[in-house]
Amino acid sequence: MERLNHPIASFTDFQHFGINYLTGESCKLYMRGLFDLNRQGVDLVCSFLGISEDGMGGNWNSMVDGKPAIKSVMLPRSLYDDLARFVLSSVYRDPYVIKHHGTWQSVGEKELAHWHLTVDAIREMGYEVHTNPLYDGGTDRNTHAFTGRTV
Repeated sequence: MERLNHPIASFTDFQHFGINYLTGESCKLYMRGLFDLNRQGVDLVCSFLGISEDGMGGNWNSMVDGKPAIKSVMLPRSLYDDLARFVLSSVYRDPYVIKHHGTWQSVGEKELAHWHLTVDAIREMGYEVHTNPLYDGGTDRNTHAFTGRTV
C-alpha cells in the first residue's frame, strides 16, 4: 500500500500529523499559536522540544485529524520551519526533506526517479535540500560521546 506523503505549506497542514493549529489570538504578544494535539501530535511535539507532556494543557477541541485531541500547547510561530522539517523527517524517514517557496516535502529515491532529477539538480533549481539523518533508522537524539548518555 502506497503511503500519502503530505507536504507542509502552512500551519494547517500539521493537522495530518496530529498537530492542529487553532488560533494566534490566545497569545497576547501575538508571537505564538495555540495547537490541539492528538496522541501522534503530542509524541512529535514532545520529541521536538525535548519535554514531557506533563506541562501541556488540556485540549480545546475534541478532534485532530479524525482522532481525539488530548492536549494543547502554545508554540512560537517562528518554529514553523524547524517543526516542519522535524515532523517530515520523523514521520516519513525519506532520505531528503526539501523546501521551496515555504513548502516542505519529504522526498525519497522514488520521487527523484519519477521527476527524472538528482538532488544536485533540485538544489540548482533553488530548493533548500536537507539530508535526513533519520533515514537509516534510529532516534532523533545523539549520544554524548564522553558519558554515553542520551538526553
